[in-house]
Amino acid sequence: MIDVTVIIPQRDAGELLKWHIAALSRELQRLDQSFEIIVVDDASSPQTMRQLHELLTNNPLLRVIRLHKPTGISGAITKGMAAAKGAVVVTTEAGRRFDVSQIKDLLDGLVRADFVSGKPVRTGWGKFWQRLTRIPRQAIIGLDVHDVDCLFWAARREAIENTELGKGMHRFLPTLVTMRGYRVAEILVQTNDQPQPLHERRLKLGDLLAMRWLRRQSQRPISVELFAASPQLSTVGDSAGNTSSPSETTPMPTRKSA
Repeated sequence: MIDVTVIIPQRDAGELLKWHIAALSRELQRLDQSFEIIVVDDASSPQTMRQLHELLTNNPLLRVIRLHKPTGISGAITKGMAAAKGAVVVTTEAGRRFDVSQIKDLLDGLVRADFVSGKPVRTGWGKFWQRLTRIPRQAIIGLDVHDVDCLFWAARREAIENTELGKGMHRFLPTLVTMRGYRVAEILVQTNDQPQPLHERRLKLGDLLAMRWLRRQSQRPISVELFAASPQLSTVGDSAGNTSSPSETTPMPTRKSA
């Protein structure tokens, strides 16, 4: 199996991709990782498609998935995740917004988590606005990551496998991962002032309410597994999706015979 799949959702970012794919290839080779790069094209112009064909010719580890009508970030990521062959999946924007050297930090974070999201460093008004927009999310669904619009993350394949994202729902991918019982973490990342080449509609209150309902419906009940050889209960999972080690098991009540 390939070590790393990098997914780049994009629309009409041909010039940015020329630099980005070359930089990604150098960085992943430096990290001694086998890899593939998947560009998911969200119905770009014919000019961009000609640039992508040229890149395919010169990059044997590049794959391009063409969407025949615009679907946005969520649809593009869904197609990329379904096509990925890597044990680890990384998603990033096209271009220079996130320095490729920070991919190593994402991969290192997977030692202690199953999904690692970037948390862009913000100052001034940007920091204040981010904190303000977190309030309704925290009140309605809880807070899994601080910046839901950060398109720079890494995940173990099994944590995101068979995930279908509706329009705008890429923002809640960390929440969906935690609902499956996997661990989510964040790392600070530096960003460059570059506009995002692929846009998605703004977050709406209905999105938050839908995710709140979905999260409540999928809460995992407490369950135990019984073992004949040991008078103990091994906790499989609780309502929060947590698991316990054998040292944390609860003794099974016993009744003395008369």
